[in-house]
Amino acid sequence: MDGAIALDIDMIEVSSYSECRTCQCPLTVKHILVECVDLKDVQNKHFVASSIKDLFDNIEAHKIIDFIKETRFYKQL
Repeated sequence: MDGAIALDIDMIEVSSYSECRTCQCPLTVKHILVECVDLKDVQNKHFVASSIKDLFDNIEAHKIIDFIKETRFYKQL
């Protein structure tokens, strides 16, 4: 994945919430997919990724989509 594209994904905010209720940090795509401790159990059920780059380079798209569906963030995208 191109570094510029990864940076853009890191900064995309989700929904009208400006911060994660659990972590008190910006609620971004990156936070939801790889950083949020509250979502870690669900994340580990679908994939293990250390970064956004790792996620999009090595994880099958359907696993990411299944995670988004289970966490119900798809309604906010």
